[in-house]
Amino acid sequence: MKRSLGLPAILALAAVLAIGLYFLVQRGTEGGVAVAIEKAITDAGGSFEDISYRAGANTVLISGLVLPTEGEDEGEIRIGQLRLVDPDPEGWRRAFAPPKPGDPGGAVRLFAALDLEEVSLSNERGRTEFAGLMAREASMALREMPNAQAGIALDAFVTGSLREELAKAALRLSLNGLTLTDARLAPASAEPLLVDELKLVSYEAGRIDTVEIGGLRSEGRTAEGEPQTLTIGRITSRALDVSGLVRAIGENHLPGAGEPMPLVPVWAPQFEELRAEGLTATGSAGTIDIAGLTLTDTRYLGAIAVGGRLDLTGLRVPVDATGTDGSATQLAALGYETLLIDLGYRLAYDDSTAISRIEDFSLSGAEMGTLSLAAEFGNVTFYRDIVGLTVQDLVEGGQLTRILQGVRLNGLTLTYADDSLVRRLLAEGAEDAGEPLEAYVRNYATELRTAARDYTADPFLQRAHEAAADYIEAPGSVTLELAPETPPSLAEIAAIVTLAPLMAARVLNLSIETQLDENDRIVPAQDMAQ
Repeated sequence: MKRSLGLPAILALAAVLAIGLYFLVQRGTEGGVAVAIEKAITDAGGSFEDISYRAGANTVLISGLVLPTEGEDEGEIRIGQLRLVDPDPEGWRRAFAPPKPGDPGGAVRLFAALDLEEVSLSNERGRTEFAGLMAREASMALREMPNAQAGIALDAFVTGSLREELAKAALRLSLNGLTLTDARLAPASAEPLLVDELKLVSYEAGRIDTVEIGGLRSEGRTAEGEPQTLTIGRITSRALDVSGLVRAIGENHLPGAGEPMPLVPVWAPQFEELRAEGLTATGSAGTIDIAGLTLTDTRYLGAIAVGGRLDLTGLRVPVDATGTDGSATQLAALGYETLLIDLGYRLAYDDSTAISRIEDFSLSGAEMGTLSLAAEFGNVTFYRDIVGLTVQDLVEGGQLTRILQGVRLNGLTLTYADDSLVRRLLAEGAEDAGEPLEAYVRNYATELRTAARDYTADPFLQRAHEAAADYIEAPGSVTLELAPETPPSLAEIAAIVTLAPLMAARVLNLSIETQLDENDRIVPAQDMAQ
């Protein structure tokens, strides 16, 4: 299976550190170290322009380094300049070589600093390159190795098992910090991805305190050949855990090109906080901007996020980009050129009661309105069951049906507060009817109240018509509340709404209330009294 070029390419660069140092059980003379490193490079089928070792500073310098990779990852690594400061050969030996009898456990130090310049890795899947990489204060945890094959053998570098070996090493590695500059990832089957800077603070065994990515860009074309770009000013993540992803890369368990992606991958990265700023997508329909996107206070149950807060601010969408079904024309007719949208909500889950809640949900559009939602669901026990499954698995395996039959709606409150959208719709209706707005709304409300009298057998529909009549005369807010005495399953709700819609309001104990804007009525209050 083909894999995209990315983290495996970056991990492969770590193999360079083992070359030469692997053989150095103790610091040698200037010539001895250089000769040992030269031998390691040539034995691996590589080449170089120059190697030097500064004994006083305990620093290795290599320029023009070229290393082949064969087997599944056939290609080559090129490094313009490598600078390794204060390496600890004994630490490298214990970290990567087969252990000696009686070796104590713990962790070993690898180096103080590693600087790489003008790096590229290329193979049939594409090319990764970057201007610089700086790593600081590396160490590695030791593990019990039951046999002499447990260390990384240098021939892994050319036999194709490099990915697996380096992934194992990455899960034992610790770094005080790492910075990558001017990176370009160019998979053969996708558009290039450019990154100005990637900075990791405190990496340990696949867990990172802070990740910052600045200046992320992708340029390409749509299926119709139109140019499109995506840029993200900055991405910041706190308490990021990529150990599952590194393990999956090493074991070659990521989906290949054309293979379906699981809804919740077992290897999905986990984080406590994620922030993205300055997102811009440009295509044939215009430019879509997002000022900020944040995910905070995330809580996981196994591999799936079951709690946390999401906030999306400053989403700007030109109406031309809202679709080809007539919605753009409708929005333009209402006076909208650009939609400005904010979204936020909190998801909470109590695994002791299997209750999931949507809290503080708010979807607002400038000069449109705000939709607020609060909901509680019971018997939510499916989280662990869907990990690793695709949409096809859910449908064909019966999981989706079991979820719909199991999850129950305990209650829901939905509120819409108008900020001119309803008034614009009414104004458009009045214009189409050739009537003044006040007269149009008064007549419309009268029709609704007249229709309400026909629903004496259905109290909810009668109340809904009366509430709608009141609301259009002074648009403020309207609230729907579902408070079923016996919480129905989602499957039961779908069946009732489809097969017996007139029973839905009674089964769900549905009520409707309005809060009118008495300070800005379309139909004056005195008219209502007449």
